[in-house]
Amino acid sequence: MKNADYDKYYINEIDYKRPYPGFCIFFINYAPKGKVLDLGCGFGKDSLFLGKLGYSVRSIDISKPGLDLINRLGKKYDMDIDGYLADMFDYPIIEEVDIVLLDDVLELTHKNIVKETLFVKRIADEIKVNGVIALFTKENSGKEKTVKDIFISNDNINWEILLDSYTSDYEDDKTYHMFIVRKK
Repeated sequence: MKNADYDKYYINEIDYKRPYPGFCIFFINYAPKGKVLDLGCGFGKDSLFLGKLGYSVRSIDISKPGLDLINRLGKKYDMDIDGYLADMFDYPIIEEVDIVLLDDVLELTHKNIVKETLFVKRIADEIKVNGVIALFTKENSGKEKTVKDIFISNDNINWEILLDSYTSDYEDDKTYHMFIVRKK
């Protein structure tokens, strides 16, 4: 989708969507609550939920209406959330980031698999030791294998798998693969 397409979607979004149940359970129980970088945050369902839990969140997206909503609600409810207009593929992973979140932003199709694989590898290289990468993709054995191979095939970095499971979506009955790893 182009920026203008996303902008129309977020302007017309009527009700706030909730994060997946598996997402909620993991992040409610995860400690310590740290700094999250939500790349491709959309209208902020994950960012706002994490902000309510006490995480500090930087939300990145190419859609200004989605970010305006995040910033407005973050301020209204006194959450440590900042939305920034930027392309997630270009955004640097800074030292302060504890968790990088990629929720349903990777298509991993023939058309973009190289770009997206290199993107995830860059995040894996840049995130600090003990940093967490949380990836959520629509259930698809090919996508799941591609995501896992990025981390398994990296001989220079060891990863601890914190979660390799599935969750449903409240709104559309789709199943998502949750793959969450910590850099060792």
